[in-house]
Amino acid sequence: IIAHRVVDERIDTEEKLKKLLSQLNKNGINVVEFDVRRTKDGQFVAFHDERFPQLQKDIKKYTLLELENEAEKNGFSFLTMEQVLKLLPKNFKTHIDLKDNRLNVKKFAKIVCDLGFSDRVFVSSFYPQIIRRLKRHKIKERWILLNLSFGRDPFHFFYGLFPFLTARFCKATGIAPHRSITNESLIKKAHKRNLEVAVWTLKTPEKVSQFKDIGADYLIVEYDLLV
Repeated sequence: IIAHRVVDERIDTEEKLKKLLSQLNKNGINVVEFDVRRTKDGQFVAFHDERFPQLQKDIKKYTLLELENEAEKNGFSFLTMEQVLKLLPKNFKTHIDLKDNRLNVKKFAKIVCDLGFSDRVFVSSFYPQIIRRLKRHKIKERWILLNLSFGRDPFHFFYGLFPFLTARFCKATGIAPHRSITNESLIKKAHKRNLEVAVWTLKTPEKVSQFKDIGADYLIVEYDLLV
């Protein structure tokens, strides 16, 4: 089980994150997911805040300092990727969802590996080119996110229609399909191709049981349900 989006508008400081990680650890959950975006000056921030959708979309237009000023002006906080990784206990793994298709993969992978997460990280993205490039930089677990939606990019709909072709193209080790397109047949076909399946995002105990029973390898679950 992976605790979904442990850094958001509610968990936006080191103290809040420490408390959540402690609660998860006590409940036997030691894999956590969070979103990473890049700033204009190439820094990596763990940012997901539903209160500021436009800012979230435009983070790449701000330097880290400008984003800090924006946070102070609007009364919110955020953490960098490095801050989050340094707070994770030694027995934890992490799932990082890369939200930017022009992110510096080499720099990202170096930070992750230098902080001791080369064997403790799953990296996912909706962007096949990002997943493909991760293979060159010692990131062993690489998942292509899938959903039948035109919301982010028209191509994402077609990636969802052709999950195994997309996974092969981007050299993914697994697929991360939305629950709405995940079924037992998809999971079996993925396993025949030696692909792991991580289904997202599950919000009820019934959905967790459902996808566990049909053989999903990883269940990405809202952290509220786990604490």
